[in-house]
Order: sequence, then C-alpha cells, then structure tokens
Amino acid sequence: MEDWTTRARGRQRELGLSDADIERLCGFKPGTYREWLKRGRTPSVDKASSLAKGLGYTLNELFEGEEIRLNLIVLGLTKGNAMWAEVASKHAKVVPLTLASENLISIEISKQDAAPQLGYREGDIISGEKIPFTRAGNLIGREVIAQAKDGRKLVGVLMAGGKRDTANIRPFDMRAEELKDVALEWVAPIQFVIKAQT
Repeated sequence: MEDWTTRARGRQRELGLSDADIERLCGFKPGTYREWLKRGRTPSVDKASSLAKGLGYTLNELFEGEEIRLNLIVLGLTKGNAMWAEVASKHAKVVPLTLASENLISIEISKQDAAPQLGYREGDIISGEKIPFTRAGNLIGREVIAQAKDGRKLVGVLMAGGKRDTANIRPFDMRAEELKDVALEWVAPIQFVIKAQT
C-alpha cells in the first residue's frame, strides 16, 4: 500500500526537485523533510499542509487512505466579549491528534471565557472546520469560531443578524453584550473539544 512518503517522493521525482529544494519551497529548516522521510514521521498540520501545497497536492490527497497522526497547533486564545486572539508561535500549544484538514481551526478557552453552562472550562481546546459564511445558514444557534470581514476574530454562539449577509455573535460569557450585524468571512462550527487536563 502506498503511503504519504511514497506519494511525496514520486511527486518530487516528477518535479525534478531535491530534498533541499522541497525544504526551501515549503519554508522548512534544512534537513526537516529528509528527516521525516528517513524516520517515517508525520509532520504537524501546518507543515503537512505546506508540504502538500508545495508538491501540488491537497492535504487529503497526500495522506489519502492513512490514519494521520498529526499535531494540532493551537494558534489562538479566547479573550472575552466574543473575541479570540492569535498567540505568539512560541506560546502555541501542540496537541497530538489523528485528523487531516487544512481548514481546521483550534483555539483555547481562557479563564474569562470559561462557560460551564456550555461545558467549556479554562484550558479546553475547541476546534472546527472553517466554511465560508455564505454556507453557514444552518448553523444558527451553534457555537462557532469565526472571523469577521474586518479581521476581528470571534467566538460564541452564531445568531441571525438583523441585516442582510450579517450575523450576531452571542459571547460565551452571558454578561457580555451580543455583537450585532457582523459581516463574517468564515465560521467554524465547534466539532470537538479537547478537555483541559485537571
């Protein structure tokens, strides 16, 4: 059975690229790609996605038919009032996960956004698959991670907006005010939660 390393090597030969060429093309440190192949290791989601794009594959095409054990990189932290913020890469958490999706978004629940009524505690990781807002009509009432067209990063319960092509976001913190008539770029319904270690 063909695995991701065989597909990667085959495409690499088709393109006439050396290991060093792949590493430069994908922005990897020298020796990284070669080490993955040598040891049979699967890269983290972000690096696997870069590799797939560099080879002209989607992430799912490169890893097709395999159980993919990847590291989930937590890139954000909730910050209250239905908002979330990116964290510096040196503070990003790595959570092992079996999954493959280049549209996966994961953030950590902060103390101020812990929502026991929804089952979220400080340190929980919430994750979902990003979809364009135009396809999110059936998600009203669902908990989502989202990004507004103006760049704001949001988290909360998706509600119907009062204006065309907008939504309201109800924060997890019930004391905070609902954000009204927000034009959203994408939403990611929360599909799974990795509970904080107690």
